[in-house]
Amino acid sequence: MKRLLTGLLAGLSVLAILSWLGVACGRLGYPFELEWQEGGLLQHMERLMAGETCYGAPSLEYAPFPYPPLFPLLGVLLTPFLGASFTALRLVSLLATLATLALLMRLASLDAERSAGPLPGLVAAGFYAACFPLTGAWFDVARVDSLWLALILGAGAVLRVAPQVRSSPRHGALAGALLFLALCTKQTALPLAILLALPAFQRGRSCGKAFLAALWIPAALAFMGSHFVTAGWSTRHLFLMPAAHPFSAERALSFWTVDLIPQLPVALGLTCAYLFRPAPIKGTRRCLLAPMLSIGLISVAWLSRAHVGGWDNVLMPLCAALSLGLAWGVERWMAGWGRGGANGAGPWARALLALLICGQFLFLWRDPRPQIPGAEARAAGEDFVAELKETGGEVWVPYHAYLAVLAGSPAGAHAMGLIDLMRGADPSAAAPLVAELEADLARRRWSAIYLDQAWDLPALEANYRRDPRFVPAVELAPVTGEATFPRHRYLPR
Repeated sequence: MKRLLTGLLAGLSVLAILSWLGVACGRLGYPFELEWQEGGLLQHMERLMAGETCYGAPSLEYAPFPYPPLFPLLGVLLTPFLGASFTALRLVSLLATLATLALLMRLASLDAERSAGPLPGLVAAGFYAACFPLTGAWFDVARVDSLWLALILGAGAVLRVAPQVRSSPRHGALAGALLFLALCTKQTALPLAILLALPAFQRGRSCGKAFLAALWIPAALAFMGSHFVTAGWSTRHLFLMPAAHPFSAERALSFWTVDLIPQLPVALGLTCAYLFRPAPIKGTRRCLLAPMLSIGLISVAWLSRAHVGGWDNVLMPLCAALSLGLAWGVERWMAGWGRGGANGAGPWARALLALLICGQFLFLWRDPRPQIPGAEARAAGEDFVAELKETGGEVWVPYHAYLAVLAGSPAGAHAMGLIDLMRGADPSAAAPLVAELEADLARRRWSAIYLDQAWDLPALEANYRRDPRFVPAVELAPVTGEATFPRHRYLPR
């Protein structure tokens, strides 16, 4: 029975990994958005290619997203081979996810007894891949999350392989450098940067000091330097505006009652047992890495979910943490098999545990094929670009600015950047932008405006009329994230 259940766990893990990889490869070169904010990151990459800053005074030509620049910068490195395209950015995410799977395998294997073999590591990677649908099918899209998670796990893996006493400073320095890069990818690395200092110092004072130096010295230089170079705009975009975004108590509660307990009960139970397990040798200190890493990942997921606008992608760090707990459960299952009642459970109880783990995999399974855009979606995108070209003038497509570029018009600011600015705590920051928009509408700058949502804006109604003949291209809706696409066309009065 043990061999049968082992094969079943391994098979489900491999199937989950291959399923995700098939989706990622099948849509890597898709020329339109897989998720509606991919175009905003593409704009960041294009500005870096042109030698321009990503952070400045927002305008209708460009309004930055609230992310540091490392992810689009890595995309720039691939543009000599792939061009300034979604493919370059998606490849960064795809490679980062492969690194995440490898790091989860490594971390799980390091926590397992040698006799357990490769199965715990394979299950850790396979379970994370199985969470692909739960996390919004996000692993390979042109967004920052996969790179951020790979860097966080990389820092954790470096600290894990370091000796627990009198560790070399190089381990701390490398872990700190990886966390600095994670901060340069997404600001939510900050809680983990604080928590992982504890296991760094547990491995020796020199390791901890090197960790802090490699993390905070370059971080201070990078973010303070950016602040002065951009006249304070980088600080406003990266820290002040995100801090002003609201949180929802209802969403914070739903993280536990909707996302976690009903969806991931087996993984959650094993992770709790994993985090609160006793020290391997009585009287010794427990390694702090596993609890600090797991608590940090789960906390970031929770806070991000509570943030108004947090999509399913915020569950990615949660799934990574639970993957390690699930792998530990597999390792305990294998180590205890055949010991009879010595571990408090017989073979049938262990068989039940293995079946519960298999059931957790199967519960997460979804048909991956709808995540690959078909020929209809590609044709709809091409037809829409052709329609934009036929307008004979400048068009504005703020929710999908890249489409205007494909049609030969200037890109214009992405709507998400404008929305972030409008809902910030400082209304004066948005006032110049509103005045600019009203002036452009008054002079009827654009020959056509395409909006995903109707705007309640008097200047728009006064100078443009909604075209009732416009037929939205439903097939152009992204396969993940908010299913938004141009629904309204406005023409000059």
